[in-house]
Amino acid sequence: MSAATVNLVVAMGCEAAPLLRGLALKSLPVEGGFRAWCDYARETFLLQAGIGRVNAAAGVVTLQELSGHPVCSAWLNVGIAGHGEEEIGRVLVAESVHEEAGGRVRYPALPAGLALATAPLLTVDRPSSDYRPGFLHDMEGSAFMATALRYSSTELVHCLKVVSDNRAQPLSTAGLSKNRVESLLELAVEDVVSMVADLRVPAERRASRLAPPAVWQKLSEDYACSVTQGALLRRLLQRWNALFPGRELPEVKQPASARGTAAGELLRQLEAGLDEIWQRDVQ
Repeated sequence: MSAATVNLVVAMGCEAAPLLRGLALKSLPVEGGFRAWCDYARETFLLQAGIGRVNAAAGVVTLQELSGHPVCSAWLNVGIAGHGEEEIGRVLVAESVHEEAGGRVRYPALPAGLALATAPLLTVDRPSSDYRPGFLHDMEGSAFMATALRYSSTELVHCLKVVSDNRAQPLSTAGLSKNRVESLLELAVEDVVSMVADLRVPAERRASRLAPPAVWQKLSEDYACSVTQGALLRRLLQRWNALFPGRELPEVKQPASARGTAAGELLRQLEAGLDEIWQRDVQ
């Protein structure tokens, strides 16, 4: 299982179909009425959640579990959206995500050098041709982002939308047949593949920073650390690696028994050694 994954969520199967081909994904068993796929390396996952905010939120939770609770995950919501002014087929990334029902606004940290155009995204509960000027309109984005941010950071959670209707061709005349939606998503496949690759880089970099140091597992077992002690040991080792990359840990004078209460002594000595070396190095 990869320490960093890129997880994609769509609402409909016709949105998923072009992405399955473009990302070379295979089917995965999943419960809860969802459909899911992943690549051979289990580094890229896609889940069809269903339409609406409730389904989008539940889909994110399911996909986090299905992908194995990676150390770090990037998230991308892909699908169709209305826009009053933009031409049909235009691919846009959300620069802000607004929820009509709750009034909440979230601002993703857009990737540096993003080649795609951006627009604010408004998530509504019902399809409508009453377009807010300048905004994309969908039914999942706000719930997707709110839930995915439980597992990741603003630089790694994004929404990519293909314009499916506008004032000139509103839903009432344009329609949204499966074939039409699939054709629209075909226009975005290259951009989705590119964005998945772009998101993987910071996700892997963040996973490397957050991953337990190699010695953590051995020390946890040797000193029979409790869950709380193991978490504290992990933070101390990460702090050590951040401050003194490549330097050996300070020597820990092991008590007669390396079990039970010795775990507390291990933590005390590591923290004292870290502070002592830090003070010495900055003087």
